[in-house]
Amino acid sequence: MGLFSRLFGKKKNQTSCTVTAGAQRQNQQQQNNRSNQSNMHNDDHYMNPPAADLRSEVRSIFNIEFSMYQVQENVEITQIDPSANFGGPIDFAVYNNGRLVAILMLLNQKGKRNKRIYGAMLAAQKNGIPFLNLYVHFPYSRQHAIAYIRRNAKI
Repeated sequence: MGLFSRLFGKKKNQTSCTVTAGAQRQNQQQQNNRSNQSNMHNDDHYMNPPAADLRSEVRSIFNIEFSMYQVQENVEITQIDPSANFGGPIDFAVYNNGRLVAILMLLNQKGKRNKRIYGAMLAAQKNGIPFLNLYVHFPYSRQHAIAYIRRNAKI
């Protein structure tokens, strides 16, 4: 047996074991994804909904847990910082008696590299407003999301 065949050669049964293990892992991940999406509203399970469902879940959290605050959706960046020259609408602007107290954005996988997000983050930093974000592709439990908002928004 040569050096290269000893180093790089694979036996037939090693290849089939690798393929079988990979298929089992992929099957398990698909089952986990299905169970995460079906149990979104259960506090004991993680929620990993599409962006529209996460938006409605966050809206529900603000309506139930933070009802003393006023929440506006899709607020233009110029309402937060009139000098902002880029940045898109802010997903959730949280007000207390007319004063902005937090900004919450729903981020996709590109995250803060997005001009819309980066502009909102700069406007929040410039005005001393807490900037919170939830990635739409990460699983969150409802209680975790509530604790994250409470802790980081200081509300």
